[in-house]
Amino acid sequence: MIARATGAFVVVLVLLGYFLGDFNSDRELLVAAAIAAVAAVLVAIWLRPGKHGEGEPGIFDERATRRAVRRGVIRTAFVAVVWVVVASIVLNIASGFWQTRGDRRDHFAEVAGYGFFAAHPGFRWTGRGLCCNTDLRWTELLLTLDPKVASPLQQTSELK
Repeated sequence: MIARATGAFVVVLVLLGYFLGDFNSDRELLVAAAIAAVAAVLVAIWLRPGKHGEGEPGIFDERATRRAVRRGVIRTAFVAVVWVVVASIVLNIASGFWQTRGDRRDHFAEVAGYGFFAAHPGFRWTGRGLCCNTDLRWTELLLTLDPKVASPLQQTSELK
């Protein structure tokens, strides 16, 4: 029963994050976690073992068998999705730790900054960028750009 409730919690939290976008504040994450917790409690109540009216032993109920098979297939798919989501969360956390170990952040900021300004000669180098927001699939660097223009009116912009 706890596994089903935990799986429902994770799935609802991931779906809320997917459909509503990133959680920009702790309050938004807390509200989403509360909604997911309510859904988990409802699933645990709905799927709790209970005393259901069973037919006489020895009588084959085809409808009950179909329902049981359908429930088994759905639960198996649900468990597979939960394992994929849990693995994704663990990989995101591990990737964040891996990418921020040692001086990798400073080294990445230096290399990516020089690389950007070498590839885009229309901008001035104003210093190192701010590093790093990391995820499983990407690392982000924030650069301050000053365009090289003849006019005294320069508009500084930021690039991620």
